[in-house]
Amino acid sequence: MSAQHSHRSEESAPLLSEDVDHRSYGDAPDHENAPSTAALTLRSVQEGSSRKGRKQSRRWPSIIALTILTLALIAILGLGFAAPEVAEQYAKEAMVFEPTDLSIDSFTPSGVRARIQGNFRMDASKVHKKAVRDLGRAGTWIARAAESKRTQVDVFLPEWGDVLLGSADIPPLVVDIRNGHTTHLDFVSELTAGYLDGIRRIADDWLDGRLGQLRVRGNADVSIKSGIFSLGTQTLSEEVLFEVNQIPAMPKYQISHLGFSEGERDGAKGMLANVSLTLSNNYPVDFEIPRFRFDILVPGCLADADYIVLAQATTAETQVSPKTDVDVNVSGFVQELPETLIAACPDTQTSPIDRLLGSYIEGKETLIYVRGSSSPSSGTPKWIIDFMKDVVVPMPFPGHKFKDLIRNFTLADVHFGLPDPFASPDSPKSNPRLSAVVKALINLPEEIKFPIDVARVRADSDVSYKGRKLGELDLHKWQHANSTRTTIPDENQEGLLVQSIVKEAPLNITDDDVFADVIQALVFGGKPVVLGVQAQVDVETTTVLGTFVVRDIPAQGKVFVKPISGGNMTSFSPEVGELEILDTTKTTLTIGAKVNVTNPTEYAATVPYIDINISVNETILGHATARDVSVVPGPNHNLAIVAIWSPFSQSGKEGYNTTLTLRTHSLSIPSQPRLGATLSIFNVTIPTPQLKSPANPDRPVDRDPPSSSPGPHFIDDAVFHLITSTAVLTLLSPLPHTSLYITSVSATAAYNNTPVGSIDYDLPFEVSPGLSLTPRLPVDWSLGSVGYEAVKEALGGRLKVEAEANVGIRVGRWREKVWYEGRGIGARDPHTIRHQDCKMRNLRCVGQKSVQNVPGIEAIAWDASSDSILNLRAANGLLRLDRWIDEGLQPIASWDAPPTPYKALNLHFFADTGIACIILDVGDIIVVRESPANEEKIEIVGSIDAGISAAAWSPDEETLVVTTKASTIIYLTRDFEELTSIGLTSRDLDVSDHVSVGWGKKETQFKGKKARALRDPTIPETIDDGRLADTNESCETTISWRGDGAYLAVNSIENASQRRMIRIYSREGILDSVSEPVNGLIGSLSWRPAGNLIAGVQLFEDKRQVVFFERNGLRHGQFPLRPLDGVQNGNEVSIRSLQWNVDSTVLAVTYDDRVQLWTIGNYHWYLKQEIMDSSLKWHPEKPLVFALISKSKERIRRLQYSLEVCAGPILPPFDYGVVAVIDGKSLKITPLRQANIPPPTSLYDVNLAANANDVVVTLDGSDDRICRKPIFRILVLHQIWSSSYSLDLATMQPPTQVEKPAESRETSPVTNGQGELDSELRLSLEFRCTGVAPGPITMTENGSLHANGRVLARGCTSYLVTPSHLIFTTSQQLLKFVHLIADTEALEVPPDAPESDERCRSIERGAKLVTAMPSTFAVVLQMPRGNLETIYPRALVLAGIRQSITEKKYKKAFLACRHQRVDMNILHDHQPEQFIGNIPLIIDQIKRVEHIDLFLSSLREEDVSTTMYRETLRAEQREDDGASSEGGGKVNAICNAFLEALASRKANVKNMITAQVCKNPPDLDAGLIEIVRLRENGSDQVEEAVEHICFLADVNRLFDNALGLYDLQLTLLIAQQSQKDPREYLPFLQKFEFMEPLRRKFSIDDHLGRFNKALHHLHDLSAFGELQAYTVRHNLYEHALSLHRHDTAKYASLMRLYADNLKSTSRFKEAATAFHYLSDHAQASECHRNANQWQDALSTASLIPLSTAQLRAFAETLAHSAIETRDFRAAATIHLDHLHDVPGAANYFCKAYLFSDAFRAITTLPSSSQPNDLLASVFDSALADSMAVITDLIADCKAQLSAQVPRIRELREKKQADPLAFLEGDNAGADVPDDISLAPTDASTAGGGTLFTRYTNRSATGAGSVASSRRSSRNRRREERKRARGKKGSVYEEEYLVSSVA
Repeated sequence: MSAQHSHRSEESAPLLSEDVDHRSYGDAPDHENAPSTAALTLRSVQEGSSRKGRKQSRRWPSIIALTILTLALIAILGLGFAAPEVAEQYAKEAMVFEPTDLSIDSFTPSGVRARIQGNFRMDASKVHKKAVRDLGRAGTWIARAAESKRTQVDVFLPEWGDVLLGSADIPPLVVDIRNGHTTHLDFVSELTAGYLDGIRRIADDWLDGRLGQLRVRGNADVSIKSGIFSLGTQTLSEEVLFEVNQIPAMPKYQISHLGFSEGERDGAKGMLANVSLTLSNNYPVDFEIPRFRFDILVPGCLADADYIVLAQATTAETQVSPKTDVDVNVSGFVQELPETLIAACPDTQTSPIDRLLGSYIEGKETLIYVRGSSSPSSGTPKWIIDFMKDVVVPMPFPGHKFKDLIRNFTLADVHFGLPDPFASPDSPKSNPRLSAVVKALINLPEEIKFPIDVARVRADSDVSYKGRKLGELDLHKWQHANSTRTTIPDENQEGLLVQSIVKEAPLNITDDDVFADVIQALVFGGKPVVLGVQAQVDVETTTVLGTFVVRDIPAQGKVFVKPISGGNMTSFSPEVGELEILDTTKTTLTIGAKVNVTNPTEYAATVPYIDINISVNETILGHATARDVSVVPGPNHNLAIVAIWSPFSQSGKEGYNTTLTLRTHSLSIPSQPRLGATLSIFNVTIPTPQLKSPANPDRPVDRDPPSSSPGPHFIDDAVFHLITSTAVLTLLSPLPHTSLYITSVSATAAYNNTPVGSIDYDLPFEVSPGLSLTPRLPVDWSLGSVGYEAVKEALGGRLKVEAEANVGIRVGRWREKVWYEGRGIGARDPHTIRHQDCKMRNLRCVGQKSVQNVPGIEAIAWDASSDSILNLRAANGLLRLDRWIDEGLQPIASWDAPPTPYKALNLHFFADTGIACIILDVGDIIVVRESPANEEKIEIVGSIDAGISAAAWSPDEETLVVTTKASTIIYLTRDFEELTSIGLTSRDLDVSDHVSVGWGKKETQFKGKKARALRDPTIPETIDDGRLADTNESCETTISWRGDGAYLAVNSIENASQRRMIRIYSREGILDSVSEPVNGLIGSLSWRPAGNLIAGVQLFEDKRQVVFFERNGLRHGQFPLRPLDGVQNGNEVSIRSLQWNVDSTVLAVTYDDRVQLWTIGNYHWYLKQEIMDSSLKWHPEKPLVFALISKSKERIRRLQYSLEVCAGPILPPFDYGVVAVIDGKSLKITPLRQANIPPPTSLYDVNLAANANDVVVTLDGSDDRICRKPIFRILVLHQIWSSSYSLDLATMQPPTQVEKPAESRETSPVTNGQGELDSELRLSLEFRCTGVAPGPITMTENGSLHANGRVLARGCTSYLVTPSHLIFTTSQQLLKFVHLIADTEALEVPPDAPESDERCRSIERGAKLVTAMPSTFAVVLQMPRGNLETIYPRALVLAGIRQSITEKKYKKAFLACRHQRVDMNILHDHQPEQFIGNIPLIIDQIKRVEHIDLFLSSLREEDVSTTMYRETLRAEQREDDGASSEGGGKVNAICNAFLEALASRKANVKNMITAQVCKNPPDLDAGLIEIVRLRENGSDQVEEAVEHICFLADVNRLFDNALGLYDLQLTLLIAQQSQKDPREYLPFLQKFEFMEPLRRKFSIDDHLGRFNKALHHLHDLSAFGELQAYTVRHNLYEHALSLHRHDTAKYASLMRLYADNLKSTSRFKEAATAFHYLSDHAQASECHRNANQWQDALSTASLIPLSTAQLRAFAETLAHSAIETRDFRAAATIHLDHLHDVPGAANYFCKAYLFSDAFRAITTLPSSSQPNDLLASVFDSALADSMAVITDLIADCKAQLSAQVPRIRELREKKQADPLAFLEGDNAGADVPDDISLAPTDASTAGGGTLFTRYTNRSATGAGSVASSRRSSRNRRREERKRARGKKGSVYEEEYLVSSVA
């Protein structure tokens, strides 16, 4: 090699400072350059030599010159050896090596083979000392070149415990050492890595920036020669210090491409990432990087040490050229996101992926980390794997700031809600809430090329108005969303439209002035208000990787709020109803009300709580509170409002149209006082809401309504009694749930401002909810005044009076004097009471009294006050007036009878005055005073000379109307003063010009098109002309008043036309109408009290009928009367009168010898009773009580009837629902269990021999024995005899008579001789029918249900008693069931909760009970329109099922569950132990395979007897409480019991399969084995069984399970039942068929993923190599070791694989144990070190063995690791025991606060040479530092106690003084409700709904469940953080302070 001169250049960095981890190439020729470490060697060369070829000359001068040169060289070398320091200094300073190229030839198992090229020269000018420079130049000039042999250079790091960095094998080199001569070197060097752990530590410090400088020491033994002279072997050691600026930095790079897409790798779906990088390369290196696999890490929650593996990435083969940028392509794959990546970090709300994506979206640079993969690519040397797997390289990842990522952000369908008053002041619920539809258009970045779906969104938004911030919209709660890919308008770019419904998002108002401007613009602006929204949006996305959150996406948009229509807030139109007094104090009422309002805006709102002041003329009367109210646009009904009200602090007038002002205040919303104060500037003035009194149910349907009045009427009607000077007021309380008490009344009534009278009454009386009557109040009349005279007209309902009163009222504790003013009060008919239902009910006599031997009875009258009867009779020329009381007849008066023949037309008794009025046909009107004062006892007050034909008092007893025989009508007052006189003339016919349409006639019925074309159907074929009847025309006149006394009807004969007509007059005597002509009309007449019909009688030649008229005189239907028994010609017996009872339900038709009682139902008239007497008088107040006069006029009878359903037995099993309805001689019988036929039709219609009066249906049998067949005895009671019929429902034959009528007998065995059923017999029959002794349960006329005198319920409408239940209906449209027990005091009436209690059920309004059939769990109800409905209430169904279970009638219980859709788990859950013990009995009873399958498939783990079917009969009331709670495994226990019982039953194979499949989890293998057993036995049920199991379970799972049984034939059968393609599964199964059995089992188990079983089959196959690979592939090490535990060699081989796996998965502790087993101490020591087990690591290291230096270096490494983990005690122990470093040990003992150990180490150990110095320098200083720390801590604690202990005392004093103020804050002044417990115990919140539930975040659930928390772990952590913060003023402050000082 010829030397070449080169120009002078600067010194370059040493070769070792370059990258030492590049891969190497193969060997190069000897003349090639050496590696860069040769530079270190050459710097230490003391002398150099070179070989340079010279031409030899034989000339002597040349020889001489050569000799001289040799001598000079020897001298120089000698001088050099004499002065080695000079030579060494010259070599260090003058040597220059400039690398020109570095390439890696190849990788080796221990390092790399690198090719190094560069220029070497000596530059003497760099030598500072001239002497050294001159001597060096001379010596090197003489030597010319130097040559070294193959040399190994070891490089150490002195400051890192002399860690071996690496070794370089330098080939022989020859260099020119002359000054200025350049030698080009090109050589290949073997570079071997040193101690990897040490290198790894240096790399970590370099990557973390902690490497300030690096000191490197090279050691080498160099053999040098110069020419032929050997200079020997020199041991060289040189140190080089690299400063921080000399250490190479990470190369710069730039991401040129980034893309994500969905893909698949190795059969798994995931996310593919492709990244293209460009790296800056400023180094002269040249090599090719092969494919390399590494892990991509992202920071975890602990940024310094917590890394999370995100993906595995692989680089493509990359070529690196010298000083040329490198393009690198990286592909990554993410199969799923780790849980730690998306889970929130402790004490934060963000996860690691949130931080990563947040920085990326914001354009910030973030760090990701790269680490060598633990599963690298094939061919990677092990040393690279060991080094790279623990080296984490940080790589800055530039962010990408997305512009307009959310392009549009809007809110629609806005819904506002007020704040939650119970929220903490700073919580989100304390703000107004907003609900809306959020729409956001997301601009998808170009990098996203995969499907993405948005599942939920949330955001924190700022809302502004006109550029000013209004508040903050808190959308931090997740809201469900849906997303749709779309194209952004006007851009060719893909976007994602996200829509979400936001519910109740808090709106925190931050600027009250801006909020006021917004409200003003909405109310008064009339234009939409535009609000700006700026938000940071969090989006929960769903991709192939799963679901994760992208946080803090910037967005902005607008919200358009429409104005309030018209700005008119007075259109709320509030209406108040259903008032309820919730609580009272001495001055206020707490009132609950249902309010109807109209929302005039277009917005809906939710009001959780608001309190509004109510004022009049700036005076606050009270405040109203609304809770949990939802207001929608338009009408809103039944809004719950609670008001604390001083209701009569000012004078009030009923119904006055005043106005109220509603205004918020600072406490309207307790959590937002500023919001309430802001809204208070907007006052809302509305009309005063008017209370709606309930409708009077007793008001007649067509009664003239009262005149319109400005408000509701608390006083609905008034009945004035002039003679007794009393008044009874009908009050309609507007309080439907609360009784109020009137303590005193001082009232004045007036008419047209003229006084009428006054009332002073100071005795308290109750005003119950609804309609109630006052006691008789004394009236002081203003006699002689105009008002008093006008009062008489008010009694007819036409006069309206005013009332003013000072009334004392008490409600609870509240008492007040009320000034009351009422207008429009009219008179009420006192006889009008509630109508009764008669559709399927018979009239049954329930009471009878009589008085005999009273001859000459002329008339009778009722005294309603004493419930007695007055009778007028003629005897011995005298008229006698007697009173019939219980003791007998009591004489009142007697006087001479008129001398001429007479007839008593009317007898009337005035109970208020004790006066009887008698009107005789001769014209006399007689008054008899029972207790006269200063008046005559008997007085004829007047006489009409022409005679009287008819007379009638008005219902209010104030007007008497008489008709004279001179055809006039006279109106008289109660004082018998004439009001008016009217003549009856033929001109009256001109009043009405009727057009008859033939109501109800055949001619007007529909006949079809042709019939209508022939004639006009409105004109009947024959028109009545009103001619009189041919016979029985008595020419009498009849008068009948309407029930309200406003009109009266007069039936008389018009002499001029000889026709009978009905005239309708008003109360004032004005003719209103005249009836249309009716032929054969007779004098009988009665106006129905309800007012809609006027009844008369029409006679024909062959029949009679009752005809009806309307008030206008037109016909309104009719019904025929039945022929009379015992009368040949019906017309021979005259009809004397018609009379309606007081409630208009019964019409009495009186003949000469009998009385018939008729009722109507479903437009059919029923003849219910026929009584053989000749005259009837109804009770004026009791609807079914009347008095009768016998035909002989010698007996009076008082009869009381009731309307009852005649139902058959209710006692099972004879509860066929047999109902009998009486209709004269027809008995309608229907067994409702077999035929639900509504009246008037029936299943059986029995024709009777005579009219029936009563009927009883009972069982056919004697009293002591009841037939077990469904044969019923029907006892029919006639007038004086009875008949009996038998009904056999087994044969469904019509009833047959079994006993002939006992006509010859005076009485019947079943009667008491008085025409009614014997009472003892009836009680016996009732007991046999119901199974319950009668009597304890009764219902009064007003609907009160009693049990032995105890009131069970009010407002009942009907009831039934079954053997186990009392069933009744209520006026609230509810059907209720009460469990019957012996103690009636313990009867429990269910609450009105049909949605949660099985004992209560809603029914149709007006429905009433007919009968019940417990055997079929049925109840029959009749609706108001007459139809029947059969229902199956859950109470009866469950009671029957429970009873059947108790009686072990499981089939009956099962069928009931099946038919009534009851969960079949009740069969077991009601009595579990009994059920399990009777499985064979159950199977025998149910029998059918399908039914058993149905039961098994319905099993659930839930105990339905404690949840959905909770027993409502209390435990102490049950006879057999067999139910017990069942723990887990109920389903499996039942299935196993059935399997055990079915094992011997071949016919129940399906049931056995079902029992296996229905287990939890399903035991499919056992079910399939049952099929295999069938196939082996040759059963023909195999295919059926396969179909059955495929029906029960997923066929795909069955396919896998069948395959897992290794039964290919069974698998094929299953596959044939599936939807699989035969082209797929047949080849698949054939593949297994041709395998060996063990290989087949292995393949099947491997296919099914049962790797453990597959491994076992490989073991049986003795395929150990394959077993090893399979073990590694599926991580089956433990199972493989257990299989080879007896084979030592194979066990060790598997243990080696297991140890490597444990180490690679960082399970170092277990790996160390495995390596110990293998005696691999080096690996075991390393694993112990990685597991921080330093003792075991040192112990194991001593077994390797290591040299003393290596062991010391290892101990230093362990000590350093212990210090990093702050385990100072371990570090001190290592320093003391293994490094013998006493100062270091003492220092670390002190850091661990182990001062005694430090003191012992310093003073007692022999290695401590200077204990006093160490005590002063180490021990004392550390002790002082610790003392300072403790002093500071004590000072802090003292300050904390001084601040917090007084605060705790203050809080506890506040809580003890006023608990409500302590918890409520601003509401401290409010009254504490007296029904709320203030004790914060579990008992007070167990049911939910106490004052403190808002602090527990618990809510009450429905019946059968317990309150439980459904909060997620994140919410619980948030709550714990709130608790831990203990914010001042919060409920957690005291707890926080106590924990702080504890």
